[in-house]
Amino acid sequence: KHAFPDSREGKISIHITVNNDEITCEYEDNGIGFPHDFDFKSNKSIGLLLVKELLEKQLMGEVRCPKKSQGVYFHMKFDTKMYRPRV
Repeated sequence: KHAFPDSREGKISIHITVNNDEITCEYEDNGIGFPHDFDFKSNKSIGLLLVKELLEKQLMGEVRCPKKSQGVYFHMKFDTKMYRPRV
């Protein structure tokens, strides 16, 4: 909906790596990307806020969104030893 407006075609790639207790997830698309002045860390959109809150506050991990010339790239990482579900 956001990366490929007006029914544009594109490519989405999701790569998940598990190394011992660390999980890394990389999301990348070749869509329209974010505006040039976009600041991922201070953006208040509900979708991005949910991603940041889940990774940083619930899973005690990190999420980065380096700028690209085209499309979007997210790098998410968390340690499963840090995550303890509530019972």
